[in-house]
Amino acid sequence: MGANGSTEDYNAIAEETRNYQIQEAARRKEHLEALERQDAKRRETLAETTRAQLAAAEAEQKRKDEMQQKMMESNLAAQVARNKRIDNAQNQQNLNIEKEIENSNNWLDKQRTANQAVMAQRYTDHQNVLTREKERLTETEIRLENNLVDAKKMLENTQNQFNDDKIGYHEKKVQQMNENASKIELLVSQTTNLVLEQEKNDIVHKLAIQGMEQRTILNRGAIIQAQSLDSVEREFIDAVNSTRQKGNEVANSISRMGSYAFQLKPEDPVWSRTSQVAYCKKEIQKVDLLLEVLSDNTEEISKQRENRNQEVLRCHAVACLIQNAITTVRNSLNQFGASLQENTFTNCIGYYTDLLEKNKTLTDVIVQLPAVSRSNHTTSAIMYSSQRFAIDVQNDRLALEQKGQLALQNMINGNGGNTT
Repeated sequence: MGANGSTEDYNAIAEETRNYQIQEAARRKEHLEALERQDAKRRETLAETTRAQLAAAEAEQKRKDEMQQKMMESNLAAQVARNKRIDNAQNQQNLNIEKEIENSNNWLDKQRTANQAVMAQRYTDHQNVLTREKERLTETEIRLENNLVDAKKMLENTQNQFNDDKIGYHEKKVQQMNENASKIELLVSQTTNLVLEQEKNDIVHKLAIQGMEQRTILNRGAIIQAQSLDSVEREFIDAVNSTRQKGNEVANSISRMGSYAFQLKPEDPVWSRTSQVAYCKKEIQKVDLLLEVLSDNTEEISKQRENRNQEVLRCHAVACLIQNAITTVRNSLNQFGASLQENTFTNCIGYYTDLLEKNKTLTDVIVQLPAVSRSNHTTSAIMYSSQRFAIDVQNDRLALEQKGQLALQNMINGNGGNTT
């Protein structure tokens, strides 16, 4: 009984122990499951909170991006509109200049054609006069030869008659010889006058040709000088137009960087904005080159020899302002470029905003460049030469007639002295 009692007690204790362990394991399992459910609920609550916070952050970021995009589009639209107005004004001015040049060229062509026609007509008239004078001289020479032949025959007849009747007809023959000699002298005088008239026409023609050559040399010199003035002025105008064009290119390039620069936010990792940084660096290099060219153009404006155009002083003053604005834009551009080298984008947007302000200042200064129009010195010189040529031709005609009369009188006096 004692042994059986111990065994039963042992078994009871063991059974009780097993039941307790089973219950304890069940309680622990239930407790673990409760903890797991609490942890799962806590994680789900945390996930919901995180998702809500992320959604709110994304919505806020989207709102900021949309505002920045709208501001950038507004700036770009304003810049495009301003550039369009400037381009339209420049195109209209170019069209007006081209139309004015075309009208001037047409007028010059018509004037040149008219002058050539007048000169050709006058030359033809002069040649006709010379031809008529030559024909008259030829006819006179023929008449003179005929008269000389007739006079020789008459002289021979008179000599024969004188020999036949030397005594009876002596006085009559002498009278006839005197009459024949008078006729011969008259014919010789007429021939001499024709020769003198021909020489007078030759002198007048030579003097006219000399006057035309001298005027042509003077007019050519004046036109060449005017062309030189137009060339100097054209270089000055090209420098002004090139400055305006390069300034617009600088402004457009800086504005285009905005779509990438505004995406460089401090909270973004560097690797996520590689393409934006690369584009901005590329545009910075381009803008730096454009600023260098723009600076050279403003120096060209200051170094030009042009001093006649009324817009020269104003262009020089604006060129100095542009140089100062270029310096500020370049400094701001360097600051923005340096901010791209940092591991964070803390100052990128701020530096780019400052660059936009400096760019606006540069654009406002460039707009102050006046529209320089051409003076057309060559056109004015040609018009003046044409008008002066018509006046000189009329004056030369009167002067040449007087010189011709004087030369003819001198020839007559000289021939008279030789005859005497």
